Amino acid sequence: MKVSELTGVIVAEYIHIDPHDPLLYPVLEAAISEACQYTGLTEEQLDDYEDITIAVLQMAADNYDIRSRHVDKPENNSMVDRILSMHSVNLLPKEDIS
Repeated sequence: MKVSELTGVIVAEYIHIDPHDPLLYPVLEAAISEACQYTGLTEEQLDDYEDITIAVLQMAADNYDIRSRHVDKPENNSMVDRILSMHSVNLLPKEDIS
């Protein structure tokens, strides 16, 4: 499954919440945005890697859970970090095209 194929129903089932929860889509959009920022990939490029879908689902779940508790130290999910790091292109030096 690709990131672009994620629906509210799929995310709600993964998170175990009501698919009509008003926070569902903002949480999903935030997770997709975070994946793009972390990797340097566009939303379209995220679809090239099906494992990123799992990372996006997990980030959505983590973000949904965090909304109701105080977090002293931000802790990244190690599974998410590993998946996104495998596809990160924004830390690579750019080629000199001159």
